[in-house]
Amino acid sequence: MIGTLLHQRYKVESVLGEGGMGVVYRAQDTLLQRPVAIKTLAPGIFGDEGARRILREAQSVARLHHPQIVSIFDVISETGSYAIVMEFVEGKTLRELIPAPLDHLLPIAARVLEALEFAHTQGVIHRDIKPENIIIGSDGTAKLMDFGLARSEGRSRLTQTGMIVGTVAYMPPEQALGGQVDARSDLYSLGAVLYEAVTGRPPFESEDPIAVITQHINVPPVAPHWHAPSIPPQLEQVILKLLNKDPTRRFQSAGEVLRALQNVAGAEGAAQEALTATGPDLIQRIARSPLVGRDGELRRFKELVDQTIAGRGGVALITGSLGVGKTRLMEEGATFARLRGAAVITGKAYESAPPYEPFARALRELARGVDSDTLAARLGEFAPEVVGLIPELARQLPRIPERAAGSQEERKNRLFAGVAHFLGASAAQAPVVVLLDDMHLADPGSSELLQHVARRADAARTLIAVGYRPDDLPATPAGKLFGQIVHGLAREAFCTTIPLQPLSAEQVVDLIKIMANHRTRPQRFGQRIYDVTEGNPYFIEEVLKGLFERGALYIKDGQWSTDFDDTRDYSMLEIPSSVHGAVESRLRTLREETRQVLLPAAVTGRQFSFDVLQAVTELSEDALLDRIEEAVRAQLIREVRGAGEDLYEFAQPMLRQVLYDSIPRRRRRLVHRQVGDALERVGQRRLDPYLEALAMHFAEAEDLERTVRYARLAAGKAASVFAYDNAARYL
Repeated sequence: MIGTLLHQRYKVESVLGEGGMGVVYRAQDTLLQRPVAIKTLAPGIFGDEGARRILREAQSVARLHHPQIVSIFDVISETGSYAIVMEFVEGKTLRELIPAPLDHLLPIAARVLEALEFAHTQGVIHRDIKPENIIIGSDGTAKLMDFGLARSEGRSRLTQTGMIVGTVAYMPPEQALGGQVDARSDLYSLGAVLYEAVTGRPPFESEDPIAVITQHINVPPVAPHWHAPSIPPQLEQVILKLLNKDPTRRFQSAGEVLRALQNVAGAEGAAQEALTATGPDLIQRIARSPLVGRDGELRRFKELVDQTIAGRGGVALITGSLGVGKTRLMEEGATFARLRGAAVITGKAYESAPPYEPFARALRELARGVDSDTLAARLGEFAPEVVGLIPELARQLPRIPERAAGSQEERKNRLFAGVAHFLGASAAQAPVVVLLDDMHLADPGSSELLQHVARRADAARTLIAVGYRPDDLPATPAGKLFGQIVHGLAREAFCTTIPLQPLSAEQVVDLIKIMANHRTRPQRFGQRIYDVTEGNPYFIEEVLKGLFERGALYIKDGQWSTDFDDTRDYSMLEIPSSVHGAVESRLRTLREETRQVLLPAAVTGRQFSFDVLQAVTELSEDALLDRIEEAVRAQLIREVRGAGEDLYEFAQPMLRQVLYDSIPRRRRRLVHRQVGDALERVGQRRLDPYLEALAMHFAEAEDLERTVRYARLAAGKAASVFAYDNAARYL
């Protein structure tokens, strides 16, 4: 290639760089007598149509004339290869300057933001902000390059060979999930770049790119001051806001970020105290345990996803004890499925849920954003039955015919057939992966519906993953029914059981080494943790957080330290002997006012809404937010995304149970009554979604009159969707 004259005009002189997308050369424009950079795009990466689309985008970007944007001069094609001729900038990329001193970084960030503000106002989204695409000229001026040139073609962001198109270290969650990408997506990527420029490391790391994407989607980043204690607090706040998972909670424009950074620059010369890591803030260092020791189980799940995409669906039973990692495995598998172009929908069972709630929640996700005509076509003749289960769908449909006549059993069968038909019709357009978690708590109706849908999954591109705890099936008719159904499914050819066992001692050592960012394997310390926790990942995480909070673990030079000395005897290190004890120990570190807020939250249930909790506590919005945010930072609760209200849930059932058990029985009755009263006030215009919870709370409060009232209403609601076992229980 060197010495070649391209397009009768550009003489190639040397290689400037090489990457997965192609090679960048320095060349001389013999017509205009100026140096240029030529980026070749390998057709094998994108396919011919993909490469043509990228070139069309390059042509549109060529209209961007801004001093902080590398100009595009020409688009050429020779001998089957495509190339883009760009302005040549003598200098270094930001990658070569990381970690960057603050006095250098802030001006660079400002210039990049000016470029993004201009591009976004012209309707152009970059889609691949990373240090390699920010070039700093010899005069110190920063310029942004490669607008839109790495956009992947088609729905799947994972190629058949397993290569992920795009740079995962900086990928916003909505881009990874195939959602709407806009200006705020570029801002997320810039936040990840600034995080790395300040700390010397990206916000999420793993050798497995899918694990990195899973963290972008699900895991909050560790605060930058853990890695760079001298970072100004204002800059840290800017970076963390840019990295918010929810685009509506990020900065809404590059100009807004620019103004925030100007405030940082103004304060930078003032004396600043380094952020100190004390108290509950320490556990931010453990964002969430990485997935260790699950290679075989994850590989099997991925195989089932690929099998589903190929046209043969089925059922995966993900089994194991509390905290062993079932949810984490399903999350990682879900990320893989989304990258392969599948639609992923989720549901969860919990006590006092409405009939079929796990499926209803998943189907709401499946219907979200679907236009009226398409939704009507996918529901087909069963639209009245499915709308009877999920009334909100009525707003998306042009018209809904009357339900078909027939016996109660025939109408119930039509409802089940309608759910299966909706899944099958949706899967005809794109494979569907249904994640149903905590199903050992499923109501009888959900268990029956699971049985019906599961037996039809193999005929469609539908994979149903069912997470449950075999050892914790309730000794109730509902628990026994679920046990019988999964026992029957496990014997079918279309069903695969993926059991999760506790980690081995060596895997625990590996886990701690990764979590601690340590150079050596902390063998003795890891063995001590294993001896107490018996390899349960959740127990391990709670123990480590507790050790942080007590000061037995601390941060030194960006790594954990005890000091992980393998000559030290850790047998006397005080560690709770049970996961219950570990949770109790951590809860004692909370401020009393925060704990007092979590107690009524625990009475409300695994999930609770801000409005109901505020009605119970009678706190001001600001005061309640402060206490909820402390609990979120301590990773005791988390915000539930995608809900129509401000909804939170306990990070693990054990957290909620320990809090609930700590309330004296008489006080518990009173709080149940207060929660019931709050639900009546919050739902006064539409009580239907809360009937089951109201019946439960007033029963626990021993309020006979209101228990009878709401139990009868809940029974009628269950009977209306043919969940007769549920109805009988309320009656």
